[in-house]
Amino acid sequence: MKLNISNPLNNVQKSIEIDDEKKLFPFMEKRIGNAVPGDSIGEEFTGYVFRIPGGNDKHGFPMIQ
Repeated sequence: MKLNISNPLNNVQKSIEIDDEKKLFPFMEKRIGNAVPGDSIGEEFTGYVFRIPGGNDKHGFPMIQ
């Protein structure tokens, strides 16, 4: 899964790719607007909370709210 993480406060964007199924589990069955704790992705994101603003499935279709 490819994640694009952005912080509008300091205009920084980071793109990471995660292959570990255990790290992706918190993202499964989430909807637009849901929050995911950052420490589930890795230690560098401990203390962060990510909001899901949108996305695409594996075929490229956009998420619908």
